[in-house]
Amino acid sequence: MQPTLLGAPWLLVHKSMLTVNQPRKICLYGNDYVMSKARSGTIHAFSKIYPSIAGIPSKARATTEHDNVKTDRVYPDQDSRFDAQGCAAISSISKATEPQSQPLDLIVQGDFVWSYGGYAPKLPIPSVFNTMPANYYLIGHTAEQTFETDAASLVSSFQDSYRQNYSKTRTQIENHNPSVLILHGELPLGKIAQCHLFIPETLHRTRTYILLFGQAQHPAFKWFDQAYLKFSEMIYSV
Repeated sequence: MQPTLLGAPWLLVHKSMLTVNQPRKICLYGNDYVMSKARSGTIHAFSKIYPSIAGIPSKARATTEHDNVKTDRVYPDQDSRFDAQGCAAISSISKATEPQSQPLDLIVQGDFVWSYGGYAPKLPIPSVFNTMPANYYLIGHTAEQTFETDAASLVSSFQDSYRQNYSKTRTQIENHNPSVLILHGELPLGKIAQCHLFIPETLHRTRTYILLFGQAQHPAFKWFDQAYLKFSEMIYSV
């Protein structure tokens, strides 16, 4: 992994991208994790393969009996249950067991789920996402895909492309290397902030997606939310 990427914060998901009790796979720095959201909104992520259990978390069902109870993960083939610390919950044993899976350290700020991937922070989390919800509303997410290239090269390529293709429009580029690229655009009825996120799954594979935010300056602006998402998905390949 490139040294410039280690110690950078990565916006793995927005909470709206997670469904309660439906774990999803997350890959970071060549390691596979399974992320899940409890009804309370609590987010956890664990390494995908448990060393002493044959089951794979991506096939598991995350359950929460009450909002104030930590999420358990149930493995149908072993009828095993794991708590938020990755410890097996065995009914015949009252004391805590040793963790069976390594959790991924997460930093949850509002609805944004960040991680340094286990490395010491060298760059701060961009503060723009602390102020974004106060000025914009979330339209949605779109265009999640992977590219067979490293994150730094992909960000540079996208930035060059946008500068060439939007030079005559009222669009500003806000760059938070190496993980965030934001396009600020003005429309007749309001403004949009198109946030492109980059996550290094491996040395040569990068996951990207868009979080689209809007600022309505006319009531009719929100009528076109789906159109804005569709347009964002189309220009993603520019």
